[in-house]
Amino acid sequence: MGNKIIVAVRLVTRRFPFLYGILGKFHHAIQYQIDHFLLRKMYPDVKHIKINESEISNNHKDGFQSQYGQEKFLLNSGYIPSEGGRFIDIGCNHPVECSNTYALEKMFGYTGLAIDPLTSFIEFWGAERPNSLFVNKFLSSRKKKIEFVEVSGREGWEHMLSGANSSVRTEGKDVEREVRNIETLPLQDVLDESGYESDVDVMFVDVEGHEAEVIDGVDWSRTAPRVIVIENFGKFNDCNVLRSKLINLGYKFIARIGISDDIFLHENSIK
Repeated sequence: MGNKIIVAVRLVTRRFPFLYGILGKFHHAIQYQIDHFLLRKMYPDVKHIKINESEISNNHKDGFQSQYGQEKFLLNSGYIPSEGGRFIDIGCNHPVECSNTYALEKMFGYTGLAIDPLTSFIEFWGAERPNSLFVNKFLSSRKKKIEFVEVSGREGWEHMLSGANSSVRTEGKDVEREVRNIETLPLQDVLDESGYESDVDVMFVDVEGHEAEVIDGVDWSRTAPRVIVIENFGKFNDCNVLRSKLINLGYKFIARIGISDDIFLHENSIK
């Protein structure tokens, strides 16, 4: 019932951008408070970071392009090297806008592996991110056929909603959907072929509800990034299932940014 109400409000208010923006901010603020309460109850030692709009704007002016300052937080906290590191960016999407790894490559000399099934950004990645190896694949726990939805819209950000048809949520949004059949691939296969199976400083995972399947497609006895930043949003699954999975793999849950991204540090990296 709650989701139907949200969809109905979106449909009505979309005709009035100012009102739509205000209600969106209000909804986000309520979600943050609920998320913060649940996090404090179950993980009292985990840092919960709230980034306001002015901070995000200042980050962008300074060259940090991520949505909530994820890469800046990692650098400032000393969790990843200040220069010359290596990253894996799964669900990398656009090479510049809202990119978790743009600043790492351009400002801090990182090299990386970028993976995404979107076809519209293949050439753009090659032009804008020469030190990143772009792989146009959809990752899962095993090889299989799925329906992939590529989302587009008039405002330009809608492609970020793209994903497997089973988890894409576009109700109440003014978007276009292109559905195509693709074959998935386990992450470990990509790592073996690319040479990124070891010595990775940070791995970002944002695949619209398929994060657990990405994790299940890795041989963790051979691959263990020092830091994992992973989207873990309740609309897709029970957040604690994914957290338990990573904790059992030897990671410590150390921080959450906003209402979507969890940050984990491998036990071998804890000083």
